Amino acid sequence: MSRHPTPQPKDPDLATLLDRLKRTCDERKKLFPEEADALARKAVDQVHSNLQTQAKKPRQLPLGLLPTDLCRTTWCRPIRPKDMGSADEPKKQVFETSWAKLTVLGPDCGMKEEDLLIVVLKRWVAQGCRSIQCRYTDLLDDLEYKRSKTSRHYQSSFRKLKDCLSRLALTSFILEQPQTKGKILGTVAHVLNLQWNEEKETLLINPDPWFAATIGMGFITGINLEERKKLKGDNAKALHRFLSSQGLTGHHRTLLLAGAIGMDMTQPEKKLRQNIKVAVSQLKRIGFLLKKTQIRNDILHWHRSQHVLSGPSLAKEVQRISPPASSSQPASSS
Repeated sequence: MSRHPTPQPKDPDLATLLDRLKRTCDERKKLFPEEADALARKAVDQVHSNLQTQAKKPRQLPLGLLPTDLCRTTWCRPIRPKDMGSADEPKKQVFETSWAKLTVLGPDCGMKEEDLLIVVLKRWVAQGCRSIQCRYTDLLDDLEYKRSKTSRHYQSSFRKLKDCLSRLALTSFILEQPQTKGKILGTVAHVLNLQWNEEKETLLINPDPWFAATIGMGFITGINLEERKKLKGDNAKALHRFLSSQGLTGHHRTLLLAGAIGMDMTQPEKKLRQNIKVAVSQLKRIGFLLKKTQIRNDILHWHRSQHVLSGPSLAKEVQRISPPASSSQPASSS
């Protein structure tokens, strides 16, 4: 009796896995012919068929990205809006950890600025690392700002967006990373070049070429924006970003973590530890960290629930899942 050919899944990883399962069934049938492994073969065929009828589920949607170096040491800090200076108030800030030193010239930047940088880079990569030409409303939609009953964005939202853009555009930094034999790898970058047209409410944005080089070399980390928006509080968002750049498991001292994610280190150590504990609890609540993650002897021992998309494949993945908004103007080559 002839059999219908088994449909093959389009995902190469799934195809490899299912082929391995099928070979295992064939080998088992040779070793134990009396069992006539019909049930196992039927199960394999059924799995193949089900794969053809189900939509392929994306791994991480919506997905943004950041250079891995800026996931581990960044100037975007958990800071209250009332503690931030004005956008045109330049400062020199230095953030030091065991893996990098970051010197920042520019105004204070918080998690809202980091959110904006992530969605800007997402659009930029989706457009082939070319200039981003878009409307204010495009970025507000990306950031999921609420609209009024008339479906228009609030004027306060426009003011917040402009302030965040100004802070990023006025920021430059020097990243110094220790290498072998006491040498230093240095990077100087100006975050964004920005032009705006208030009459048409449009923007032209160009990230610094360093971002393009970093992305091209694959030194990037995927940020699961679906997880990030579930988090309450800036400390949890900052820790989520930091741990996204780390392995599935690992450990760091809590006070070192507090400094790495940019917490205010002038606070009492008891407060810093408590803030890390609360952030870890939130990451466990959304499933980013497994329940066995715990803090022992002032050290966080984390266990992430799944791999984070990173490396050379990430830029291609972002292009696949993040087409430019239809309302955007055609991008011009930078």
